[in-house]
Amino acid sequence: MTVYAPDRQTVVAQLLPNAEGVATTPRGGVPLVEDGTYYLAVAAEGNYDPLHPVDGDGFGAYSLKVACGNPAALSPELYVADSQVAFGEVEVGSWATATVQLANRGGTDLTISELLLSDCSPFLAPYDPVLLPIVLAPGDSIDLRIGVCLTEPGTVTDGLIVVCDDPNQQLFALALEATGVQHSMATTMGARSAWSPAPWRT
Repeated sequence: MTVYAPDRQTVVAQLLPNAEGVATTPRGGVPLVEDGTYYLAVAAEGNYDPLHPVDGDGFGAYSLKVACGNPAALSPELYVADSQVAFGEVEVGSWATATVQLANRGGTDLTISELLLSDCSPFLAPYDPVLLPIVLAPGDSIDLRIGVCLTEPGTVTDGLIVVCDDPNQQLFALALEATGVQHSMATTMGARSAWSPAPWRT
């Protein structure tokens, strides 16, 4: 089996079965020095010419993902800049929103399968309609809006659990906090009674 570079012409390595017929060992070719996708060519004869393949030879649908000194290049990696979202003061009975960015810093697609909150949580995630699962290609990100609506004054907390296929953190916990405030009717009426009309209206 021959491994070709992305140009499909440069030979990177030739892979041969070991004595047990399980593992493979590289022989010849150019050293693998960069992360990336390489191509496999399976040929019946040892002298495969990618420009003039014979029957049964060719690249087909085979590819080989190679990571050189960076195992993370072979897996997705969820990245969230902050582990907490603080809404601050929120007027009771009104919705407030905040945005958090979920990114994939790995080398393969990241799949976010679920966004979980506790039962009866005042928080809503996602706030905007989002179709799950969310698939992020390497380097891609998504801005996720989270909403909260409180029914009484006071501070509430919860945790948003992001379920994904990052092998190092399949469950990512995002802390949520908001403080409900309410302007009392007495304060409002007092402010109104203190107002007096202009002298020319008396």
